Amino acid sequence: MRSIVALVILLGITGLFFLFKKPEPATNLNIVKSECHFENGVCQVELAEFQPLRFELSPADLPAMEPLFLKITWLANPKTSFSHFKVWFEGRDMNMGQHFMLPEQDQHSKTLPSPEILTFKGMIPVCSVDERMVWRLIIEYSEAENRQQIHFDIL
Repeated sequence: MRSIVALVILLGITGLFFLFKKPEPATNLNIVKSECHFENGVCQVELAEFQPLRFELSPADLPAMEPLFLKITWLANPKTSFSHFKVWFEGRDMNMGQHFMLPEQDQHSKTLPSPEILTFKGMIPVCSVDERMVWRLIIEYSEAENRQQIHFDIL
């Protein structure tokens, strides 16, 4: 009898949880895969609405266990608001975890056009398995209600 009462109470609590749970806002993830591989340390991507961005990664040879810097520059005045930037490296063909680049200043909450240049700092670990390791640089940001990602494969 106690187990039936406990089961009814558990089901009641679970039902209340789902009844009063707020729905999460609908967000869409749009991924842009760039063909640029940072051969000379600079890539330019044009987003929708003719919004060109320049990405500068230094040092360009992507040394392991050394500081890396990424500078994102808007080449024209943004027509929409960009915010909540996240930048990280991960292995393209091998799971190496996510290695986040941190903003040089508190830029996660700022929106553009002020500032029009964002800078991030981070590093990648040593890959002792394959010297030809391909890293993927992912830049994620919010634009209106949607999440956007730009993927760069660094060969």
